[in-house]
Amino acid sequence: MNVIKLAEITGVSKSTIYRALNGDKIKESTRQKIIDTINENDINFSFTGFGNDCDSRVKLIGLVISSAYRDRSATEMMKDRFSENGFTVIEIAAEAVENGSHEIKKYISKNFRSFIFMGNGLDTKCSEFITLAASSRPVILIHSQMNGKNIHCISSDEKDAVSKAIVKLADDYGHKNFLYCISDKTEYGKNISCVFENGIKLSGLGRNNFCSADCTAHLSPVDAILSALKRNPSITAIITQDEKTAVSAVDAAERLGLKIPRDITIVGIKTSGEITDSHSEIAYIDTKISTLSDMALTLTIAAINGKRAVHHVNIPCSFIQKKTVARSSIPYSKAM
Repeated sequence: MNVIKLAEITGVSKSTIYRALNGDKIKESTRQKIIDTINENDINFSFTGFGNDCDSRVKLIGLVISSAYRDRSATEMMKDRFSENGFTVIEIAAEAVENGSHEIKKYISKNFRSFIFMGNGLDTKCSEFITLAASSRPVILIHSQMNGKNIHCISSDEKDAVSKAIVKLADDYGHKNFLYCISDKTEYGKNISCVFENGIKLSGLGRNNFCSADCTAHLSPVDAILSALKRNPSITAIITQDEKTAVSAVDAAERLGLKIPRDITIVGIKTSGEITDSHSEIAYIDTKISTLSDMALTLTIAAINGKRAVHHVNIPCSFIQKKTVARSSIPYSKAM
């Protein structure tokens, strides 16, 4: 039985089930409810954290994630994919298994079928753990690269896709003044900011052709974008670091009376599974989170079963053009 089904039977959320699997602190009554359900249905789960009596019948997968990883929905999707296929996923903080950590041996000694690493730079920060883990089981790296037996790497060309989207908006659609909305100040966020600037340069534009709105500050994302648009009325295109901020950009533009896409084009970087139905026509750069999860599952199952699994997979991203993209018209300041 998987975590999703167990959550349905107990009426407890999936996150609480995972916390119980991790041995984290939860209400004793909730823990007992889960244990009673397991006993009554003869379910093969162990809720002793990482105790020595961890049931060997449980197909454990260690999901190693940096605290700076950009999107929780991506990790939840990964957990769901594996859970649907009979695996039990234990989330491990990357900081706990960085090079030199005394925690490394504890995790290596447990009955994990495989480890999955999600995030940039973990190949360097956790190289000791990865090397040890790969000596006895398959290891999957997502957004990191490392060579070696039993190591399989999955990456996407999202940075290249962002640059190409900006070039397309500038060259094919005539946009010359951009607003970039920052919603993530992690290492990933910094990288995407640099990629955005690179796209501007590739378009033959300069520093005076773009500005930014810090949507991580005290102002709400909508207010931050409103303020930026008022200060820079020549803007005709907005790029946001995620789909949620793209929705805020739509709201900000509408508050100013701007018509989308006649007056302003909006594009979000899709970092989770879905864009909400109410804003389903927002154009976006698809970073293929769902495909990454499916590929990780496919490689893991193949490797665990001793079948041939490729060591390096690159997943192409794409610019999905929808109703929020149009050719640039005159700046809205002159149209009002």
